[in-house]
Amino acid sequence: MPQHPKIQAVGDTLLLNFGQYGEEVAVAAIAGDGRRVLTVKAVGVAEIWDARSGQKVGEVRPESPLQGTEHTAPRGNPFRVFIESAALNRDGSIALLGLNDGTAGTFRVSDGVRLATMYPPGEQPASRWSVVRAVAYSPDGSFVL
Repeated sequence: MPQHPKIQAVGDTLLLNFGQYGEEVAVAAIAGDGRRVLTVKAVGVAEIWDARSGQKVGEVRPESPLQGTEHTAPRGNPFRVFIESAALNRDGSIALLGLNDGTAGTFRVSDGVRLATMYPPGEQPASRWSVVRAVAYSPDGSFVL
């Protein structure tokens, strides 16, 4: 079996190599069936891999209405989308990503299209810098948190 530089299968164990400083995986998730792995190395890019072959099967680059705006990011820098947390649904076809614009979104892995945006009730989506540090699917995949 080919080995991906960040994913290695050793017997029945799947290992994630978090790499050298500056090249490490910052966020990772595995599909419920164990067949796909999501990694985030570049802050705004989620890559989805076939766990068995090590081949990339998808890439998600979320966008935000805040992108490039001034004074919405810490220290007054122009806003960049960061993926703060991630989960994959049971078969790894839909990624759930927590972002730094206060939203979470579901994205189709095959083409990166955003399917839904979640945000706190009573607030406008993506109106300010705010971090969603954890996301999850319910065991049956019918709910996201």
